[in-house]
Amino acid sequence: NAPNVEAFNDMYSRNKGTTALPSSLACDHLEVKTKEEILEGFNTKPKLAYNPILTDENWAGFSEKYPSVSSIVEVSTPGYSKDGRYAIIYTQSMCGILCGYADFHQFKNVDGVWVFDKNFFVSQS
Repeated sequence: NAPNVEAFNDMYSRNKGTTALPSSLACDHLEVKTKEEILEGFNTKPKLAYNPILTDENWAGFSEKYPSVSSIVEVSTPGYSKDGRYAIIYTQSMCGILCGYADFHQFKNVDGVWVFDKNFFVSQS
């Protein structure tokens, strides 16, 4: 089965920029960083021109800058189907050059409550 196309397209269009996680959603073991702050950590060591996250040296630089952070988790802004029945979010976790995953998660609105519907695997290393 494929994800709901309307919800997927809405998610894609709503995530062209970046939005920080509201501090009200933060918890004790979560450090909220902007995309710029994250990339700044990777820029502390020499990097590949096209993607600073793809070298062990750059992960070492990130760990030096943010020693209490063991992984980076990215969660998209949700996208919704036009009828409001489906929502899709994208999640990605990175914890090293060969450590991470990415998935799309589809939810269904059942009597006003969002219920997990399906998972769509993207990648894992």
